Amino acid sequence: MAEIFLGRGQKDFYLKLSSLKNHGIICGAGGSGKVASAKLLMEGLFLNKVRIFGFDVSGELSNVSQPARVDRKNIERAKAVGINSYEPGFIPVHFWHGVGHGGSNIEWGDKLRISASSLGADLLANLLNLKATQAEELKEAVSKADTQGTRCDSLLDLPIPKGPIRDKLEKFNDKYSADLFKVKGVGLDDALRAPNLYQHKCQIALLINLAVIPRLYASLAVWTLATILEHPSDVPSAIFFDEAQLIFEKDTLTSEWSELLKLASQKGIGVFFISNTLADIPAVLRDHIGLRIHHHIRGRSTKDLAGIEVGKAEMPLDKLDFQKAVTELHREEALILINGDSLSEELAEWVLVAPTQSRDEKISEEDLKLISPKPIEQVGLSNPYSDESFIKSRIKKAATLTLNSDEGEELKSPSKAINRGIFGVQIERL
Repeated sequence: MAEIFLGRGQKDFYLKLSSLKNHGIICGAGGSGKVASAKLLMEGLFLNKVRIFGFDVSGELSNVSQPARVDRKNIERAKAVGINSYEPGFIPVHFWHGVGHGGSNIEWGDKLRISASSLGADLLANLLNLKATQAEELKEAVSKADTQGTRCDSLLDLPIPKGPIRDKLEKFNDKYSADLFKVKGVGLDDALRAPNLYQHKCQIALLINLAVIPRLYASLAVWTLATILEHPSDVPSAIFFDEAQLIFEKDTLTSEWSELLKLASQKGIGVFFISNTLADIPAVLRDHIGLRIHHHIRGRSTKDLAGIEVGKAEMPLDKLDFQKAVTELHREEALILINGDSLSEELAEWVLVAPTQSRDEKISEEDLKLISPKPIEQVGLSNPYSDESFIKSRIKKAATLTLNSDEGEELKSPSKAINRGIFGVQIERL
C-alpha cells in the first residue's frame, strides 16, 4: 500500500494514501516548521501521483517548486530519521497569482481570475457581507442570469439595480477585485474543469496580497474545494490551505465546510489546513479530521493557550504533559497523531520530522522569474511544462553545492537527481 514517510519517533511514521480522506491539520507558531511538514506531505503525494492544489498566503508553501540547498543540517537530519542518501528535489508547479508577488509586475504563471457567475450567490453574499434579505435578492438576480444563460464575469455584470447591494458591489469591485473577477483567456474556474491541466501536477495560488481582503480567502477556499468536488478525477487529489486561521476568523461558512469535508471524504479527496493552533479550526470540522501534526507553540497569548487546551483534549500523550511538550518542541520536531477515527483511543507521539527535498524558506522574486514563464493558454492545457534543459540546470545547481565539515572534509550531496517525472521529463543522471 502506498504511503508517505513523515519521520521517526519510537517508531517510523507513515501516512497511508488511503488515509487522505481523513483530512489533516498542521499547526504551530511562526517558524516552527509547519509549512515544511506540509511540503513533506506534498512531495510524497506528488511521488504517488496525487494531484495537488495549494493556497499559499505566507510565500513559504510555494518553495516546494525549488530544490533545497544542501547543507549539513539537512544531511544530519536525514540520517537521524534513517534516510541514508539525502537528495534535493522539487515539484513542478503551475502558479496562479493576484496582483503580483509583493506588488511587483513580474510575468509568471497566470492571473488568478474567476467569474462572478461561477462563485455563486451564496459565496457572493458572504464576500459582500450581505444581510439575509439582501442575500435573497442577490440570489434571485443570479438565478435569473443563469436561466437566461448569461455569464457574469465581473461583479458589475451581475443584473443588480441601483441600491444598497449595487453600491456594495461597486465598492468591493473598485477597492479590491476589478482584476480578480475579470476573466480573459483561461481563468481558474476553467482550469479546475480541465483535468488534463493539472493531473499528476501541482497548482498553487499565491495569495500574499489577496488574503488580507476581508472574506475573500474564505470564499475562494470554499469555491475551489466545491469546484474540485463537482469535477472529480480518477486520480486522487489533495488541497492545502495555508494560514487557515484567516479562513475561519469571521466565523462564517462553517456549515458549508462541514458538508464539503464529508463529500471530500466520500470522494477520496484530502483537505489539509495549515494554521497556528488546533483551536483555529472550528470544533465541528475537527471532528472530520484524523491527521494532526502539531509543531512548537509559544504558549503566551490567549490564542496559544486556547490551542493548548484543545490539544490536551484531542492529542493525548502517553506519560507526557501536552503543554510542556508542545512548548519545548524544536523546529524539526512535532507531535503527530495519525488516522484517529476514534481520537480518544489514539495517542500522539513525539517525532523527528523528515527533511523536505524542496527549499525551506519564502519564495523570492528571482525564483518566480523562472517559474511558469508562459501563461497556460499560450502553451496549451495538456502540456504546460516542457523545458528539459531548464529542469536539469535547476536540480544540478542545488545538487552540487558543497560545504565544509568541522573536520575539514568536503561533503557533497548525491549527483543523481530524483528519478521522477519532473515537468514530464525523466532525469536519470545529471
